Amino acid sequence: FLVDGYTDIQKWIAATGQEKLGSRVVGHYVDPLLRKDDPGLLTDPMHLSFLTPYQLLSGSPAIDTGLNLKELFGINPGDRDFYGSPLPQGSKLDVGACEYRVDSSHGR
Repeated sequence: FLVDGYTDIQKWIAATGQEKLGSRVVGHYVDPLLRKDDPGLLTDPMHLSFLTPYQLLSGSPAIDTGLNLKELFGINPGDRDFYGSPLPQGSKLDVGACEYRVDSSHGR
């Protein structure tokens, strides 16, 4: 972690007030455990569904830890993620544009 000279996310949060919702810290600095099985390059927007490196792996700290956008901010995140999977897949939304889902490539 290195942002504006801060080498620790907790110090950066304390100094800037970023990554907070009221007094609660909601930001995390962790490995999200993404698939990363290819370089993640996209040259044809019609192939967005094949952009798999950004899908979550089992055990990701991003699973079921997203904010309830509708309850907190009145923002409806929709009923599908980036890949078209229904929201949420677990007890809460996941962090990011994709919900971790059970399918043939990885299990919940």
